Amino acid sequence: MRRMVPIVALAGLAIVLAACSSPAPTSTQDPGGESTLTPEEQLIEAAQAEGSLVFYSTEPDNLNNAIGEAFTAEYGIPIEFLRLTSTDLTERFAAETASGVYTADLIQLVGSGIWADEPQWFVDLDSADLAGWEEYPEDARHDSCADLRYSVGGVTYNNQLVDEAHVPTSYEDFLDPWWTGKILLTDPRGTPAYMGWAAMVEDEYGIEFLEQLALQDFTLVDSATPAAEQLAAGAAYANFGAHVSNSTAIRAAGAPLSFVIMSDVPTGLPTCQGISANAPHPNAAKLFMQWSLTTEAQNSGCAVFEAANVLEGTDCIALPDGWEPTTLEVMSDPDRQARILEALGIQ
Repeated sequence: MRRMVPIVALAGLAIVLAACSSPAPTSTQDPGGESTLTPEEQLIEAAQAEGSLVFYSTEPDNLNNAIGEAFTAEYGIPIEFLRLTSTDLTERFAAETASGVYTADLIQLVGSGIWADEPQWFVDLDSADLAGWEEYPEDARHDSCADLRYSVGGVTYNNQLVDEAHVPTSYEDFLDPWWTGKILLTDPRGTPAYMGWAAMVEDEYGIEFLEQLALQDFTLVDSATPAAEQLAAGAAYANFGAHVSNSTAIRAAGAPLSFVIMSDVPTGLPTCQGISANAPHPNAAKLFMQWSLTTEAQNSGCAVFEAANVLEGTDCIALPDGWEPTTLEVMSDPDRQARILEALGIQ
């Protein structure tokens, strides 16, 4: 059984400030002096009194902004996003925790051992009394975080250069001499996700397959997003490993590109979100966390970012049959990484 774990993105700071559209509940008291607000109304009131929320995320700015704007429109609470790569975000959060300087309310990572390695840094969600938690899919609920969406891996190709007879359905197809010199391979050294893809292909076909792939005279690219631009310009015919979201924008703009999931190694990564145990705005963090478990919240992300979501009934793409998270255990095995790179002829 293949397993999962880590990475993503680059850095930047995005601040989402939107006008409050939901008035704060009015506190009322019964003659005995107790509030007559429901527990949910009390949470909203307390969250709005805190006034803001700080969110550390590895997701792209357009996704963060869309989700932030939807939440702020619903509850009138502005969100400040700090976007970093998974490694940088983890290091920053660890350093802040060690120094006792607490800034983040929520953390969102595309896979990471941090949840299991440092559970004391996060709220135990099983005990957080989150609305909707017990109804959320069991395999997406973890002690310290919840999976909110899944990336979907596969191949991006130029549909004007690749005729119907050569549209790939498995990675084995790329050993056909027709593909020689026409492939962009995303450098496995770029991120754990790409190295994990190579490890899963090796698991499926053996190291000999990677050695044969090396004979196809592929061109290395640093990332699947600029690779999509090269494909659109006709510099090559296909790119892998790629995720559907790498080419969303350029396909929407009319580029002659298509994305296909490989039947032999359907890959991807989960995005997990948790609450800092020392959140400066704990009520706002809890409110956002439980809102994130709703169809409304997940649809707000899928409107701008192609991903498969956990909940049924969303507008997001469906996970392919046999989908499994990309294996990232290879990142703790430098000897295997070296063997994979040698087989691919990557120095």
